[in-house]
Amino acid sequence: MAAFPSPSAVLARRPVAWLQIAGWLCASVAAGQLVVSGSQAVAARPAVLQPPPQGKAAAQAEAPATPGQRAQIEALQPWAGLVGQWRGVGQPTRGSNKGAWSETANWQWDLSENSASLKLVVAEGKQLTGGHLRWLAAEKQFEFAAQLPGGAKQTFRGVRTDNKLVLDALPDQAEAPLQRVVVTQLSDNRSLLLFQSKGPRQSAHQRIAEVGYTRAGTRLAREGADSPVCVVTGGRGTIEVQFEGQTYWVCCTGCQDAFEEDPKGIIAAFKERQKAESAPKPR
Repeated sequence: MAAFPSPSAVLARRPVAWLQIAGWLCASVAAGQLVVSGSQAVAARPAVLQPPPQGKAAAQAEAPATPGQRAQIEALQPWAGLVGQWRGVGQPTRGSNKGAWSETANWQWDLSENSASLKLVVAEGKQLTGGHLRWLAAEKQFEFAAQLPGGAKQTFRGVRTDNKLVLDALPDQAEAPLQRVVVTQLSDNRSLLLFQSKGPRQSAHQRIAEVGYTRAGTRLAREGADSPVCVVTGGRGTIEVQFEGQTYWVCCTGCQDAFEEDPKGIIAAFKERQKAESAPKPR
C-alpha cells in the first residue's frame, strides 16, 4: 500500500493553504475576512457579500452592451461624416493670414461598454487639443467635453440646426474666455470649427478664431463599386479589415478596435441591419 504523507507534513509544505483554511474558519465564525501578508494573518473589515444576480438581473448582467451603443451611434449619425483625418488652417480674422496657424485633426468613434461618442484629437491646435462629442438623450442635446491647450477642460452643450452644431458653454462657466463652439459640415471633404466669446455685458457672440478643415487621406471605393460601408457604425468605410478570409470596412481606428474585439458579433449585427433595411416597408 502506498504511503501517504501526514496532514501536518502537507500543511508544512503549504503555509498559504493553511492560512487560507484559517481565514475561512474566521469568516464563518466572525463574518470577517483574513488578509494574508507575508507569514501573518491580519483581521480586516468584514466584507459585505452580495448574492449573485438571479433571473432577469442575471440575464442583463451577461447581455452585450450593443443596444445602448446603437442608440448613441444613431443619434450621432448626422456627424459621422466628420470621422477621419483633416488638415486645418486657423485664422483669427477671416480672409487674413495674420496670426494664422496650421493644425491636424482626427475624428473617430470611441466605443466603450454601453456608450458611444465621437472622439476628437487635435495636433498643434490653438483653441482645442481634443474632446468627446456625445448625445444626451434625457436633455435632447449634444455635449462636447473639450480639452483646451494647457490641460484645461470645458463642457459645451447644444443642438443641431441643418449642417451646424451650435455648442454653448455651461452656465457655471460664464467667466471662461471661450463661450461657444460651432461645428459646420460643409461637405464630405470640408468642415469648419468656429470659436466665439461673449462678455457678461455683450448681447452677441464675438469671433475668436475659425479653423477651416480639408479632409486628408480619404480612401475612396474601387471604381465601379458602391462606397464601402463601416460594419460597426454604418458610415463610410475607409479602412479594410479581414475576418475568416472576407474583407470588411470600418471608418476609423476606434471602429477597427471594436471589430477586432468581437468580429463575429459585429458582422452578425451588421447583417441584421442590412436585412432590416432591405425589408419591404409597411404601407
